[in-house]
Amino acid sequence: SHFTALLYGQGNAITGTIDVLPEQLPLNYDNAVFYYFGDIDAEGITIWYTLQQKCAVQLARPFYTACLQKTAASGKQYQRKNEAAIEAFIQRLSTDNGEKVVDALRDGLYYPQEILNAKELQQIWRDAQWM
Repeated sequence: SHFTALLYGQGNAITGTIDVLPEQLPLNYDNAVFYYFGDIDAEGITIWYTLQQKCAVQLARPFYTACLQKTAASGKQYQRKNEAAIEAFIQRLSTDNGEKVVDALRDGLYYPQEILNAKELQQIWRDAQWM
């Protein structure tokens, strides 16, 4: 399977710039498939949640799965949690990965998207089953 575009989150600005995507990427949006990949922390999950309410955006699960195989980092314990966003996010993951996310958020840990280097991203992008 293939996809149209990967939306790589770099902060909350993406929720505003998504509105101009048709100008930047002119195509038939009826058949377009978009995936989102951002930090696994309260803010990154809320960004995805806000984004997917604006347009049909799937989680780039293969990237998230790879992140969750790594060691979580500390330093996000003060982020405000959107429980609805977290619940929607973990429902789209396997049970084990959902539990890892909940545990990390509870413990003030997170998985930055940069935890995957360019080579890992390329390999996952090429080899993963998308959909």
